[in-house]
Amino acid sequence: MINWTFYINDTEVEEPQGWSDVVLNISRDDNWHGIFFEASTSTLIFYGAGADLLITERETNGLAATANFRVEADCGQTVDILEGSFDFGTYSKKCGNTCGVEIAIEKTGCTMTLRNRYDQKVDLQDTKAFDKQTLLNPYPYLDFSVEMLPQVLSLGNEAEMQPTPMTDIVSDNVNWSDSTGFNDYQGYMCPPLPVITNASLGTFNASPIIDICGPLASASNRPPYPDFPTTSATTELVGSITCGLEDVSAQFRIKGSASVTVTGGVPVPSLGLSVVIFRLPAGLDGTVAANWIEEYDVNIVNINSSATQNFDLAATIALTVSQGDFIWFGLRCACSLINKVSNFTVTFDPETFYKLMASSECETTDADVAMVNEVGSRIVEAITDECLTMKSDYYGRTDSEPYASSTDGCGSLRVLTNGLKLRNATTDNHFISMREYFEGLRGIDNIGMGIEDNTVIAGKQWVRIEPVKYFYQDVKLLTLPYIPNATSKLEPTMGYSGVKIGYQQWEVERVNGLNEFNSNKEFRTSLKTINNILDATSAFVAGGIPIEVTRQQSFAVSGAADTKYDDSTFIVCVERGGYDFIVEKGNIDNSANIFSPTTAYNWRIRPMYNLMRWFKSIAQSYVNLVNSTSRIFFASGTGNYIAEGELPVSDMCRLETGVLPENNDLGISAFADPDDRTPLWKPETIQFTYPLSIADYLAIKANPYGYIEFQCGTGTTERGFIKTIAYKPVKGEATFTLIKKWQ
Repeated sequence: MINWTFYINDTEVEEPQGWSDVVLNISRDDNWHGIFFEASTSTLIFYGAGADLLITERETNGLAATANFRVEADCGQTVDILEGSFDFGTYSKKCGNTCGVEIAIEKTGCTMTLRNRYDQKVDLQDTKAFDKQTLLNPYPYLDFSVEMLPQVLSLGNEAEMQPTPMTDIVSDNVNWSDSTGFNDYQGYMCPPLPVITNASLGTFNASPIIDICGPLASASNRPPYPDFPTTSATTELVGSITCGLEDVSAQFRIKGSASVTVTGGVPVPSLGLSVVIFRLPAGLDGTVAANWIEEYDVNIVNINSSATQNFDLAATIALTVSQGDFIWFGLRCACSLINKVSNFTVTFDPETFYKLMASSECETTDADVAMVNEVGSRIVEAITDECLTMKSDYYGRTDSEPYASSTDGCGSLRVLTNGLKLRNATTDNHFISMREYFEGLRGIDNIGMGIEDNTVIAGKQWVRIEPVKYFYQDVKLLTLPYIPNATSKLEPTMGYSGVKIGYQQWEVERVNGLNEFNSNKEFRTSLKTINNILDATSAFVAGGIPIEVTRQQSFAVSGAADTKYDDSTFIVCVERGGYDFIVEKGNIDNSANIFSPTTAYNWRIRPMYNLMRWFKSIAQSYVNLVNSTSRIFFASGTGNYIAEGELPVSDMCRLETGVLPENNDLGISAFADPDDRTPLWKPETIQFTYPLSIADYLAIKANPYGYIEFQCGTGTTERGFIKTIAYKPVKGEATFTLIKKWQ
């Protein structure tokens, strides 16, 4: 026999009508994976002292009315079986011979506040909570400065032909024919390169074929001339990049044919065609021929008969250039005969192209950042008016606040900032919501979140954020020896036909972003019977190239000009450096297909590693992981999806057994630790009703993340994690819905 005692704000009241029908729900959040406890009933009706207390609260505080409800059970010892608050939105006063209040019970106040303010942004620099009264503790690592080291950028301009050959015929005109008897005629032409595939090095202007430019009386003259468009086939170095120009080179292929015809019966002249590159130094007048410096001159064909002559030249040459120089690429034609040329015909094949390449390494800058643990702590404290705090061993450090961990967690050495802070803007507040924080990290680390009793401060609770396996522990809670009637069913929504992984934001303007490996990728499983795509992309910006480009656009230089990533949240991996934190650069062993791997940002949170952290939540799609088809197959990618390498073997957070390309298929052989490759559950639920005592209910409440062991009839023993438990304490029975544990 259980004796029940009821309290409103710690004042004992009569048993409410409807208590016998109350259901205590234990439910797992599908997105957070945490377990939550709440009462479920249509309403309870209070009379006597209980009604009086509720009426007074309602009449005194109106829409702001609040009151707590608590139920004690005496079954040999006294325990709290229910703690909640009243939902005054359901308040209904009933008066007749006696007055009663009908009202529903809802989640406890702190949890409710967290959910209600989940999407509200927090100013990380604000020292007060949302109530504007509660003072928040200052955390040194919530606002401090780190040196943002340069990532070497690969810059380039590239132009190509149209898909079909293009022909230019230079007919008889003053540029090419002269009766005054000059013995040397020169002119210049631009190859037809109108298709610009990349223009990250500067302002690149490529033009279709233009007529021979001239006439020129001597080889000492240089372009341009009055009829020579200075912007055609030129590059101004460097448009948006204002620092660190290095290792400039030109790469090209000129392929095609040329022929000459003359005015009736005269001999075919001797004509030479050369590839030339001219440079106009920054600040010099382009109309002055002598200012143009010849960087390259190689003959590709000599024409001395009426037959068509083919040419094909490919080369890569180093250039000595400075910021603001102009580069001109084209062909020079030279003819040494008095006789008149009727037509000069040049045809360029589609293989013709021109590339200008360089690297850029700019100076170090400073940026204000916040450690990832402290950001979560501040958000939770602010939106709950410090009713809740945050605890994480994964994001916590030995010096994290408000709670330190015994070691630095594998997700702890990261900072968050935004574009304005990277640019050192005068207004650089960082606004971020709990949803943005959780979802941004979830895409990287496959984390979950729940509410637990605070083990440091008695009577308080904290938000616990950890990798998802924390919420599915290999610990037995209960053994149910005989289940007479259980229903098992497959859950297609718990399996996946495909996965989107990586980062939603990574592209940049003006800089070749194809070198960026922290982009987005798509993978698939071999399942054909379902169409369920897991979107595990992060809205945070982790790409080293957008980090580099953003920080180069200093607010002091650009003024109030907005940039694409000003309000975006950036995540940057750091490491301990003496008494401070420094940006982690490189740390890539056996790298390949990565431009400047020693200066790259955020290798340890690249998409392939994120997929490995998600493997435990995806691999349950397969029955047999050893099967060769039980892999996650690469389907497509953006940016640099062929980058490869590995973390050093000495790295304590290393997941892999060896080099992993970004476009690799992922199977169990890639994991160094078998636990990282083992699924947590099967896509199957089991439902049954079974007696449940108060003691068993409290055992579940003490650690809801373990599993329940049960026997279906006289059959096999099964294990399952809690999805939901609907417990009727008065009747002493519960309806279980369990997620089948992977065995």
